[in-house]
Amino acid sequence: MGRDPAVTVLMSVYNGEPYLREAVESVLGQVFSDFEFLIIDDASTDRTVEIVESYRDPRIRLYHNERNLGLTVSLNKGIELARGRYIARMDGDDISLPERLSRQFEFMESHPSVGVCGTWAKTIDPAGNITGELSALTGASLKNLCWRPSPFLHPTVMVRADLMKSYGYNPEYRQAQDYELWLRLSPITDFHNLKNFLYLYRNHGKNVSKTYRKQQLSVAYKAFSEYIGNNKINYDGFLALIPEETKVDPLRRAFYWWLASARTGYEMKSLLLDNLIYLRLWVKSFLIRQLTSKEKTPA
Repeated sequence: MGRDPAVTVLMSVYNGEPYLREAVESVLGQVFSDFEFLIIDDASTDRTVEIVESYRDPRIRLYHNERNLGLTVSLNKGIELARGRYIARMDGDDISLPERLSRQFEFMESHPSVGVCGTWAKTIDPAGNITGELSALTGASLKNLCWRPSPFLHPTVMVRADLMKSYGYNPEYRQAQDYELWLRLSPITDFHNLKNFLYLYRNHGKNVSKTYRKQQLSVAYKAFSEYIGNNKINYDGFLALIPEETKVDPLRRAFYWWLASARTGYEMKSLLLDNLIYLRLWVKSFLIRQLTSKEKTPA
């Protein structure tokens, strides 16, 4: 079969018919070409398999689960089958922009201490229109705040295959499996996020992150508790650490951040700056909620 590819692009897909063709073609259209495209069909009942098999690109390797196993088990199966030095994640409803793999591969090759490299992303709607931006932590903040869900945008990551094969996703985590893995990897390797928008993340009604939001947070709290020490911070305190939750009282949030920081060694100067930024966001959110409430109040 010749030499192994440099990168394995790993996609697990279940009933991905609506957006799968766009996702597959975005990978096949990469500037970087030294990859295999490993697709795990998780017992789809729609035209997923037919769509994948319509491509004759030899880099595509399609495997079928006889029954639906879920994302975590399917990804672990893909990790076992992967032949690349690096494993790049990809979701079946998203789009990788043409330079994604080349940028990540070049960075990983020149930074051997980095085990996981993600990118920033733009959000798109079902029709493919850009609706927003998703930036992830970078630099010292990424390492120090790896415990804040989540240090990476999961489908954007490229990971050294030896790490993935040694550690893999925890099969006990059907949701938040990526967050749990990053917490386990954080003590043994460096992290990095490229400050480039190299991925398009599609928001639609069936996103796992939306459909199973409560379950994801609950499972993520389990991983967080194990990482910082059980019962150090309760569930409400954990929710206060999540960047998107701007309804949490700033003083209460600062207290929980201090508790987490004391455990993880996050610098107090950075902690103060972060909470000042949060205070500004919270005041803005509070004023908007007040204004909205008044507008809804009958005259």
